[in-house]
Order: sequence, then structure tokens, then C-alpha cells
Amino acid sequence: NREMSLVNSINADQGYVTSISFHPSGDYMASVGEQGIVKFWSVGDWKFIRSINTSGHDDHRMVISFSPDGIYLACVAHNNAQNCIKVYLTEDLKCITNLPATYNTTCSISISHDSKYVATSCMSGTVLVAQLNNGNIVKHKRYIIRYVCYTFAHFSPDSKYLAVATGTNICLIHVENWDSEISLDQEHYKNILSLSFSPDG
Repeated sequence: NREMSLVNSINADQGYVTSISFHPSGDYMASVGEQGIVKFWSVGDWKFIRSINTSGHDDHRMVISFSPDGIYLACVAHNNAQNCIKVYLTEDLKCITNLPATYNTTCSISISHDSKYVATSCMSGTVLVAQLNNGNIVKHKRYIIRYVCYTFAHFSPDSKYLAVATGTNICLIHVENWDSEISLDQEHYKNILSLSFSPDG
């Protein structure tokens, strides 16, 4: 078995770091903390490259994700003043989508592999899906949850399905028909804590 060793430790100076994401090229990594500032780090020497302030105020739970093609960076901010989904072009960090989101603490964010949609989920069981380039909402639904739990939403590698995990239930949503859902009841789970597709789908 291959042993793991610490490569480097970065002082991000972001308070609590709430989310990280590697760019698909592997050249750099993004991190975000409770201050709402996204910082970019070069992979290898782990030097600071640049940053963007996404919210302008403290944020105790924020998530970020690069699109699979590396063109976009999406983030969701949650704070007492405003909740919003923002999408930036990674080339110049121009914000192309700024979509208000009326829900509480964010759990996950996922971009479809064809870069058409961005999906977010929160602890109340609410899932919001919007078109990536213009912010038009295609699905906004609150799922019934049996416990106080996290809700996760992730696209399949072929971009055909969006999987939503809420408590003991997993729901598969067909992207071509957002009203078409398949429910997979997982009674042996009290609370699903993570959800992931295999790379080959």
C-alpha cells in the first residue's frame, strides 16, 4: 500500500475554509472561507495567484466548484443579508450569472458536464437548478426530509441525470424532463452524508 504524506500546508487567511475545488487542468486550486473571498493557488509551489470577493460580507457556509471544462467557477453564498448563486468566467473572473436563492445553509453545488446547468442544494431539502449561462431557473423544489439532514445534488458524468440525496432517500431526475423522477428509498440509512457517481457513469 502506498503511504500518504503531507506535501504542503497553506495559510489561507480566510477564517474557516468551507470549500475547495481543483481546476480540471490541475494547474491551480480555488478555496473559499467564511469571509466570502475566493482565493486561487498554483499547484506545485502552492503560491497565491489572485482572489475575488464574492459577497462583501462574512459568510459561514459557502461552496464552490469549477465546471468540468474549466471555463466556469460557480459558488453559492449564504449569509443573513442575501443568498445568491454566482457564476464566473475563470479566464477574467467576470461574473456572468448572479441569481438570488431563497433558502438556508448550502450543502452542495454541481455543474453538469456539458456546462449547461448548475444545481445547488441546502439543509431544508430545497434543490435549485438553473441554466449556467443566464441564470434561468429550470427546477426549484423542496423535498420532504425525515430528519434534520444535509441535502446533496450531483450531475451524472453524461449529464443525463441529477441525483438528489435527502435523508434516507435518493432521487434521480432526468435532465431532459425535469418533472421525471425515480426514487430510490434507502431505509438502511438514517442520514445520507455523501453522494457520488463513478467517472464512467
